[in-house]
Amino acid sequence: MRTLALGLNLLLLAGSARAAGWTELAPGGDTLCARGAPFSFFVQDGDPAKVIVDFIGGGACWDATTCAPETATFTDTVDSVRGIGSTGMAQGVYDAGNAANPYGGWTHVVVPYCTGDVHWGHADQTYTRADGTSFVIHHRGATNAKAVLAYVKEKYAAAAKLFVTGCSAGAYGAVYWTPHLKRDFPAAAVREFGDSGAGVQTPSFMEAGLPLWNVTENAPAWIPALDPASNDWQHMQLTDMYERAAAFYPDVVFSQYNSDHDFIQTLFYQFMGGEAADWSPLMRANVARLEAGTPNFRGFNAETELHCATVDNQFYGLKGHDGTRVRDWVDQLANGAVPDSVK
Repeated sequence: MRTLALGLNLLLLAGSARAAGWTELAPGGDTLCARGAPFSFFVQDGDPAKVIVDFIGGGACWDATTCAPETATFTDTVDSVRGIGSTGMAQGVYDAGNAANPYGGWTHVVVPYCTGDVHWGHADQTYTRADGTSFVIHHRGATNAKAVLAYVKEKYAAAAKLFVTGCSAGAYGAVYWTPHLKRDFPAAAVREFGDSGAGVQTPSFMEAGLPLWNVTENAPAWIPALDPASNDWQHMQLTDMYERAAAFYPDVVFSQYNSDHDFIQTLFYQFMGGEAADWSPLMRANVARLEAGTPNFRGFNAETELHCATVDNQFYGLKGHDGTRVRDWVDQLANGAVPDSVK
């Protein structure tokens, strides 16, 4: 199928995912997964005026230990996403049959994650183990994301609402690519929602690990405060990205969900060299900073260990301290007035 400028190849999903109305698109070109597997993405067509772009999570890698096949801490193919829409995966916002789903009837574009670089990377890196053996990782998250966003721009040019989201590593993809989508859809109402990606990172990771992905190659350089030519990304935190993107686009609502005792975010903070006991206070401090200084930011914190609320059936019943359900809060964010933060 070559009706689009990208020359996308259309593949039907197998089994129950096909019954759910999902299609798989393989962009080809320079897109690629970490160990050479092909990249593809997934679309469930609905209302073309309402589009949710969902960046999938799945860990990260930045050295020979975290990237090696025998010890990898990230997903390296799109295979696990091919079951989307099937009975086992139809949870949270993917439960199309649930009348309470805030995205009922929306077009759903899923950006799989298979590059270990939180959808930011533009580099092929060679990593060497202690025994001297080496392997290559294709950190092409940005290359893959750009192919998907080009499709969205062409196919849904008339979209009036864009909801950019992602859980875990996908939450970082959501905030990184939201400025690009707002630039492509200047008249659309754009909302960003990072699910379980608070950006608690150690200085050593920012200085040594982040540059391996070449994250500045596709940074939103038209935002002066985020232009790599005049801003040091190695010493920026995720809160800086939220603040600076939100200041440049005051009509875009940026937001986060975090669990107070998120075991996955805590684990990755330990992988970076941090102390587990420090993660929750640092997460709360990050969110409080954004709530205090960024008028178009909202946060929802829950007293739980749950990682990724939107892709779990707890999404429909989980409540914050004031009794607000996560589902109702996200529904407001997507379809109504901007909700207050839930602390």
